[in-house]
Parts: sequence; C-alpha cells; structure tokens
Amino acid sequence: MEVLKIEKVVLHVSEVACLLQWISLTVYKLIHSGELPTCKSGKAWKIQVSALEKYLRSIKLYKGLI
Repeated sequence: MEVLKIEKVVLHVSEVACLLQWISLTVYKLIHSGELPTCKSGKAWKIQVSALEKYLRSIKLYKGLI
C-alpha cells in the first residue's frame, strides 16, 4: 500500500472524506458524535491531521496512510 503524505496541518471535511474514500456525511457524523475532534471556522469544520491520525489509530484503521 502506498503511503500518502499530507503537507497540511488542517483538513476540510471533503478532504478527509476523499482521503479515506468515505462520503462526507460519515465524517460529519463523527464530528457531531464527538468521536473526531474539530474546530469550526465560519461555516467550515476543520480537522487537524493529528486528530485524524489519533482517531484512525483508535479504530485500528491507521496504517501510515497520512
């Protein structure tokens, strides 16, 4: 499996969904349930790459994807 490198520190919901090949609704559900920590900037949710890595490790999906 190819390892993806992300140079950003913060991602938008659509970027997370694309990266994980999920639909955006799945990411929003994780945000609203509190499972995926975020911050809101205006109307947009922002996800820190470190928070995403931590979440993926907690569900054992992280294999050096990001």
